[in-house]
Amino acid sequence: MKLNKLDRSTFTPRRIVAFVLIAAGAFAWAGQAAGQGPTIPDVSEGTSNEGEVDLRNLSLPPGLHTLTGIIGERLDRCLEVQVLQDGKPVANETISFMILVAPTKAEGQALSRETATTDEKGVASTEFTIGSKKGSYVVAAFYGDSITAQPVRFNIDARTGTWVMFLIFGLLGGLGIFLMGMELSGDGLKKAAGDRMRGILSALTSKRVLALIIGVVATAVLQSSSATTVMLVGFVSATIMNLTQAIGVTIGAKIGTTITAQLIAFNLSEYSLMLVALGFLLRVASKKKSLKQAGSIILGFGLIFFGLGVMGSSMRPLRSVPEFSEMLVSLGKRPLMGILVAVAFTAIVQSSAATIGLAIALCASGLLSLEAALPLAWGAHVGTCATALLSSLGTGREGKQVAVSHLIISVLGVVVAFPFLGYFVDGARWVTALMGSTSVARELANGHMLFTVATGILLLPFIRQVEWLTLKIIPPAKVEPLFGPKYLVDTALEVPVLALDLAHREILRMAEIVRGMMEASMEALTHPDEEAVEKIGAQDDKVDILEKAIRPFLARVASEGLDPELSSREHAFIYIVQDLEGIGDILTKEIAPVGTKLAAKGVSFSDEGLGELRQYHDKLMAKYDRVLEAVTNLDRHKAEETLQLGFKERMMERKMRRAHLERLHSDRQDSLDTSAWHLSILNNLRAMGEKLDNIARTVLEEL
Repeated sequence: MKLNKLDRSTFTPRRIVAFVLIAAGAFAWAGQAAGQGPTIPDVSEGTSNEGEVDLRNLSLPPGLHTLTGIIGERLDRCLEVQVLQDGKPVANETISFMILVAPTKAEGQALSRETATTDEKGVASTEFTIGSKKGSYVVAAFYGDSITAQPVRFNIDARTGTWVMFLIFGLLGGLGIFLMGMELSGDGLKKAAGDRMRGILSALTSKRVLALIIGVVATAVLQSSSATTVMLVGFVSATIMNLTQAIGVTIGAKIGTTITAQLIAFNLSEYSLMLVALGFLLRVASKKKSLKQAGSIILGFGLIFFGLGVMGSSMRPLRSVPEFSEMLVSLGKRPLMGILVAVAFTAIVQSSAATIGLAIALCASGLLSLEAALPLAWGAHVGTCATALLSSLGTGREGKQVAVSHLIISVLGVVVAFPFLGYFVDGARWVTALMGSTSVARELANGHMLFTVATGILLLPFIRQVEWLTLKIIPPAKVEPLFGPKYLVDTALEVPVLALDLAHREILRMAEIVRGMMEASMEALTHPDEEAVEKIGAQDDKVDILEKAIRPFLARVASEGLDPELSSREHAFIYIVQDLEGIGDILTKEIAPVGTKLAAKGVSFSDEGLGELRQYHDKLMAKYDRVLEAVTNLDRHKAEETLQLGFKERMMERKMRRAHLERLHSDRQDSLDTSAWHLSILNNLRAMGEKLDNIARTVLEEL
């Protein structure tokens, strides 16, 4: 993406979200650098005296109690310990409190009392005022007079008053870095795949299993099921594939997302900056296209893991916030709520991978259990449908049908799997154990994989039923749509090589219309008819419509930044469109009207003159077909053959001019009456031949 070529396509919703989130993260980073952000204390565990000193109402392990407070303020809860004897509270026992650890240069930290006597419930307490510095404070409670006894320790995480704001900014910034990494790695993979992506279209078939495999491969390359589905919306709108094929590919796209999730589950945040440095070096220092593409992929994955690390670090302080922990625990008890939350979040960020990545980061930080995380991944599958639904708004009914079928598949998958959530949790843990891991993040990735594979296999035999339901919701159009581009869909801009292929298809469609005009033009000369001329003009209007659509589309493809090969192809297509449109104008404005002018004057070409024009026209039609074959197959041999025959064509035209002059010299009245029009048609046929030569030269030099 070049900064000097920004256009509407540059500001895609996902990029806008990512830019905003990164800005928030940068603000949070600046705040931390200035000493205003949260820090993560190094908390070490202590243990209480066995059966003698215990923490009251503890939900954390005995001997460890972490609290959160604001610097310079008193904690909102007392530090309490309870003395028990045989499980019963003991009163009138002395407890000593002492500040063991405080941040460097901290001042003002204090205890309301350093000794306290237990009450009838066996509880002794003190209040703690946090000092002037953020960081970790440790207060110890000793039983009895001896401070050598094993204490109970309270860990106080002291933060600034704005810690929540910077925590949010850190989380959002990490998410923005993650999204940019996803896009960068996806772009690198798309460019590395290159023309292989074109093979996906040629492999499209009604066979369900193959369609599913295509969906898996496409999503693995694009690094986004949303991108795959958005492209499907365009392809069905362009009639490149039908709804049945698109549904099969969509099911495969769901499975393809597991590859991304498995990669994200690797804890590589410690090596992320190394990957960023290596990827950046390859992009900047390498001259080979393949190495630059590899650099984009490595840099993208480095940003993905770095973003995950930033999110994990930002969220770690939440472990000491009981309300947040209770909320996450409640998600495990209320999985439906988790699904709905994930649906909303994914619809906003337009990336199911972002939701799953955030869930993995929460799992890695110890904040989220597998029971709570797995519904989030399921909700992400439904939320990602929002992208396809939005992209379908500017398409016809066919595109909307794909988006709706995507939603139906996603919802059905979750509905079918929801009653078996516990089995998926057990299965994920079992698979993870087989892999020799106990990571909750890995369990989530495996659970996500089991869900997509199981529901995909289950839904695959019911593609026809899904199609039937889709058509019930959005019936096929009954009115013939207005003429316009058939293959140019904005969603294909996600993959430039595919966008150029679609432009190629539209150019061939335009070329077929021009060919029909050429055939009709000679008939208009032979049998002058106002209606025939109007039909040729109507066809030229279609050519103009396509020309005005293809040019901006190609410009938008180029704005994404193309490698030299694709850039050359884009230029070639623009040249070909110009020449085809020029041929159409000659036919409409110069040749076709001659027939009606002849009829109005009551004259006609001589038999010899008309025969010569027919001969020239037939040669030109044969030349047009050779050029069209060269453009269709990007056949340089045919293009070279066309250029080599150009000399014979010019010799034939000169011979025809001499023959016409000889008829004039012999005072042939029919030749005298039509001479100007005869010579004009010869000139225009030659001009069309030159434009065909230009197209052949473009194929030879640019494609």
